[in-house]
Parts: sequence; C-alpha cells; structure tokens
Amino acid sequence: MKGKIFENIFWLLLAFLYICFFKYENTIVFLDVGQGDAILIQNGSTQLLVDGGPDNKVMYELQKYMPFYDKKIEYILLTHPHDDHLVGLLELLNRYEVGTSCTIPYVMKMKTISICYRSIII
Repeated sequence: MKGKIFENIFWLLLAFLYICFFKYENTIVFLDVGQGDAILIQNGSTQLLVDGGPDNKVMYELQKYMPFYDKKIEYILLTHPHDDHLVGLLELLNRYEVGTSCTIPYVMKMKTISICYRSIII
C-alpha cells in the first residue's frame, strides 16, 4: 500500500514537471480564436504572433503553447487592420511585453517587413 502511494506521487510529480516545462520549440501553430486568425510561429525561445483574432481568446490559446513564465513575444505582425485580426492583439499588449510590431506592406515598406521575417527565421 505504501509503495503504491509513492508510485502515484512519482507519476503526479512527473506529469506536473512535464506540463510546466515542456516547450513547443520550432513550431507553427494555427490558434483557434474563432472567426479571425492568429498564428504563432516559434523558433527556439523566439515567438512571432501573426494577427490576434476578434477577441481575447488568443490569450487562452497562447497559454497552451508558451511556457507560463515567458511573458515576452518578440514580434507581432498585423496583416490588416480589421477587427477579426486586431482586437486580440490589443489585449495581448496589456499582458505581454512585445519586442517589435510589424504591419503589412501597404502600410509599411516591404523592406521593413522582410527584416522582421528574416530576424525570426534566422
């Protein structure tokens, strides 16, 4: 009986450590944010979030793929300023530190956008 208790404690501890420290590195995740779009691209510990969706649902989706202690997103990219892509980013700016924000070529020059893409990929 005592051995079974220790075994259960071991498995619970192992599951807890896995949940807390498992990292989704080098992934592209299409986040389920409802009608709009949100895409998380991770390269090591660097994240790029493309769009934010129509509401704050992106916050819950990010928690699934980012470590709980990581409160910085290095890059955000807004493809176009419609509500179904923008509103989630506004909430994100309140809760996360954001390094660089980029917009689409018709708002900014293409050279600036390519610099953002290059620095996340390299």
